[in-house]
Amino acid sequence: SPGRLSAHLARLVVPPQDAGAVQELLEQSPASVPALQLVVDDFHWRGLALGRLEVTAENRGRGPQREWQLDQLKLTAPEASLLARGVWSAGQRSSLAFDLNLADGGKFFERV
Repeated sequence: SPGRLSAHLARLVVPPQDAGAVQELLEQSPASVPALQLVVDDFHWRGLALGRLEVTAENRGRGPQREWQLDQLKLTAPEASLLARGVWSAGQRSSLAFDLNLADGGKFFERV
């Protein structure tokens, strides 16, 4: 089992030069990715201030049939909120569903 990571952080900054490490993790089998329960009050990705991040995910199944079930990936900023859910399976089709709610589309696009 890849374990579980639980954390509540006031701030997390992933600069452009470190984003590749996260992308490399996503290229691995989901069997190697831990379950997550993560809250970041002030999340920055590649120089973008994206707001509050909440992630809840489980690594399920056994052997080669493992999948990473993303129960919630939520980004919340004053201008918008994004909610994603989905499944990441090794060697199979992965899928994500998104809901985007805009309070101020212009300011949201300025942010990102």
